[in-house]
Amino acid sequence: MENTIVEAKEQLLNPVGGRKVFSTLINDKKMWIYKRKETHKDGERNGVPNDWWLKFDKYDGTYDWVPWVDKLTKRPCFEIKVKEGNHIKHKWDEWDVHGSVFCEIFLNGDKVYDFITRDIEYAFARATVLKTEIMEHPFDFLNPESEIGRKVFYREEPATIERVILDQGCVIIKREGSEYFKTPIWHDEDDKVSDEDDRESEIKEEILSPHIWWFRDE
Repeated sequence: MENTIVEAKEQLLNPVGGRKVFSTLINDKKMWIYKRKETHKDGERNGVPNDWWLKFDKYDGTYDWVPWVDKLTKRPCFEIKVKEGNHIKHKWDEWDVHGSVFCEIFLNGDKVYDFITRDIEYAFARATVLKTEIMEHPFDFLNPESEIGRKVFYREEPATIERVILDQGCVIIKREGSEYFKTPIWHDEDDKVSDEDDRESEIKEEILSPHIWWFRDE
């Protein structure tokens, strides 16, 4: 690779330039790729963007700008952990032992989803589907903090994203323009229960929930 690395000591004299494009994992550490004014010939030779640079954070508090060739590289980086096990429960003077499979999905080192199932083959298949859903979802899993304050509809009611709980794959949604959401979140759409004590102004919901509409413009 052509020696186009800009030494960290030179960069310390200038602020970080460019715009963040995406993050990835380098040596198991999350780092960012920037689009900068400077270009590199490595991108031109490979027919990929020639103005993308990895801000390589070294372990001494300094960094280098390294040409990022968007070819034969991984972005983003997923990790899927699947574990079989058993759990035991004592109820009504009897012991019951049940098997289960626990699956966790990580994106660039951050946990973004988990689920429990009974079959390990299903866990792998479901994780593969979820990987695609996560990357195609309007929520920015790669930069989740940018979603705070985003306007959405929850069950057709205007709301905003108040907080992100990424390791649980959830968000806290706050109702706009009214004190409470109309429908208690633990009731079905057709449930007629309207006890005011059941109503909530903030709710916790899965990011992938079909009840959240992410394309609210107003």
